[in-house]
Amino acid sequence: METTAVAAAQTQWIGGRSVPSHGTESLSIHDPSNLDHIVDVPRGDPADAAAAVEAAVEAGREWGALSPPARAVQLRAAARKMQACRDEVAPLLTRENGKPLAEAYSELDACVGLTNQVAEIGIYLDSRHLGSQAGDLVFQRWEPRGVAACISVWNFPVIASVELAVCNLMVGNTVVLKSSEKTPLATRLFFERVFDHLPPGAVNHLNGDGPTMGEPIVRHPDVDIVCFIGSLQVGRHIGRIAGERVLKVILELGGNDAFIVDDTVDPRAVARLAARCAFANAGQICTSTERIYVQSRVRDAFVENLVNAARSLKVGPGLDPSTEMGPMIDETQLSRVRQHVDSAVQVGAEVLAGGGRLDRPGFFYPPTVLANVTEDMALMYEETFGPVAPVVKVDSFEEAIERANATEYGLSAIVCTESAARAMAAIEKLKAGMIKINTERGQAPGAPAEPFKGSGLGIGHGIEFLRELTVRKSVHWRAKIDS
Repeated sequence: METTAVAAAQTQWIGGRSVPSHGTESLSIHDPSNLDHIVDVPRGDPADAAAAVEAAVEAGREWGALSPPARAVQLRAAARKMQACRDEVAPLLTRENGKPLAEAYSELDACVGLTNQVAEIGIYLDSRHLGSQAGDLVFQRWEPRGVAACISVWNFPVIASVELAVCNLMVGNTVVLKSSEKTPLATRLFFERVFDHLPPGAVNHLNGDGPTMGEPIVRHPDVDIVCFIGSLQVGRHIGRIAGERVLKVILELGGNDAFIVDDTVDPRAVARLAARCAFANAGQICTSTERIYVQSRVRDAFVENLVNAARSLKVGPGLDPSTEMGPMIDETQLSRVRQHVDSAVQVGAEVLAGGGRLDRPGFFYPPTVLANVTEDMALMYEETFGPVAPVVKVDSFEEAIERANATEYGLSAIVCTESAARAMAAIEKLKAGMIKINTERGQAPGAPAEPFKGSGLGIGHGIEFLRELTVRKSVHWRAKIDS
């Protein structure tokens, strides 16, 4: 089955069919755990983008005319197909991305839950009565925008792509999605398996990189909204293009998330939490912990336990059942992590765990803990996106809040405290869209959030995200013209 899926990835999926790319260049996909070549996929061509948008426009005439309950029925059918094909897709996701197989299954299971949730809440996104008086009716409608250009990521390629697709589908938009050129295989297979019952062209999947495929999609005149998940640098470029077109754009960008530890907590338990938040998915998560601020009284005990947690993690190939952390995605990402760590060490940082590429095939970098770090080191103000936990000792909780806010990002933050007053102060003062108190990184279930500063533009997740994907039309209807 995987051979068939890999072969299909050598084409584009447009209008419900596998079609050859108009482009002649290709991109190589490798297994990051051993560098084995998996397949070459099309680099894409603007003609591919145009064909996909055309198919989406055509499908939109049927799909956009359906009622929200009718679209929800189709999404629930897709969720059932997701459950049925998980055993086929999960190993392919691990091979191209490197994450442990158990985490690949978790990602696919999250797709099922998300799709059913969107189908459930989306049926209430119809019209809203705004008040009336004698002879007048005032209401608001949420209508499909049309074609959604969606550009997705490599760290959670399937769930990110599915969220963009099903949310747009629920509100009546049709979708042209470009996977990351690093991890297109599992998403392509998943889309073919779960969306094949929709009108042809309602969902289209394209292989390609940013210049040859992503930018032509965003610039296409028949695209009505752009949804991008990725880096701040690329997000700014897409924002400029969208601005030229006065085009609705939603950007979910990077983070440099802080983890604050005050002196009221058990440092052992908090260290275990910090390890999960810093090292999950090899640190390749936009909401990964990248800066840790610890109050002086608990600093030593916290660091000791964090180091023990880092050293105990089993690093290896994702298909090995004993693996707890897989490889980095590629040489480029591993080199960025090495550069951040090495440059910090050169100016005084101390390596307490990890700190160097593992001597084995693949892009393996161990869980790393650093002490004696300062705010002028690149890993403290840039997004490292790797398994690195730099620890800074602070004298007060207020100092930790101040330092946490000293960044161009504002995606999320974690605060560990048993003081309700300090928790409330953090909620009020932290400049981040998601704030977690004593719990894991990531999006709270069903809780929409809007990033601060350079971490994005627009509300992600939940009913508010669905509304972001629509155009709102207000109607004031008077029964009779005044005489």
